[in-house]
Amino acid sequence: MKKIDIDEFAVQVRSRFLAANAFAGLGVLLTVVGYDGSLVEQSAGTLMGIRMLFSIVPMVLFILVAITLMGYFKLDKQMNQIRQENEERRAATQTE
Repeated sequence: MKKIDIDEFAVQVRSRFLAANAFAGLGVLLTVVGYDGSLVEQSAGTLMGIRMLFSIVPMVLFILVAITLMGYFKLDKQMNQIRQENEERRAATQTE
């Protein structure tokens, strides 16, 4: 048996927890759009809902992530100024 440390164990537990929640959420969303696994053929509304779940919803989430990341790129441009201000503050507190 392979020995693992506590950090690796925590990562494994967290990833399994997130995967379980993702699959549970997918099951709930499929239920919301009317998916019934016992049917041979799904209704048109269900098929449209499934298409939206696997195309429109990820696209919207991707756009939200992209907008959020734009703020980080803006921060990256200001990083030199922030470092300089922090160094000035550090120097001011060390002289006191």
